[in-house]
Amino acid sequence: MVERQPMWSQTAQGTLENDIGDTYVELDYTNQVMYYVLHGERVFTSDIVSGNINMGSGSPDGVFRIKYRVTNTSLKGTDYDGSEYDSPVNYFIVFAYNIGFTTLHGNHGSVVTVILCRITWLYQLTKRLRRIYECKRSK
Repeated sequence: MVERQPMWSQTAQGTLENDIGDTYVELDYTNQVMYYVLHGERVFTSDIVSGNINMGSGSPDGVFRIKYRVTNTSLKGTDYDGSEYDSPVNYFIVFAYNIGFTTLHGNHGSVVTVILCRITWLYQLTKRLRRIYECKRSK
């Protein structure tokens, strides 16, 4: 008998009931709310605006890690009408593909925090933690 192990793109923090650990950001796409959980306690909540599924640019469901973080950059892409955009942002915290937290309104697929002080705090917290982020959509 041959025994094989799958190749995973990422693994869990452990084998407990909550295998993502006790520090993460949870996104509730249905209610457009973000929760930052630090050591099992909800530290802050922020309203968000996520991508638009009906326009083909929905934010992804799943569990992700922070890929990278940048400040004072510009986000570029193609708008729904086919025109190009180039929008400056103070913070961009990417957690999936090229999707992340920012303060830019209308960016396709990016999770947008509505309150600037929340993105500033989130940027500082993720600098030290760089933990897994959970994104989910209620059915």
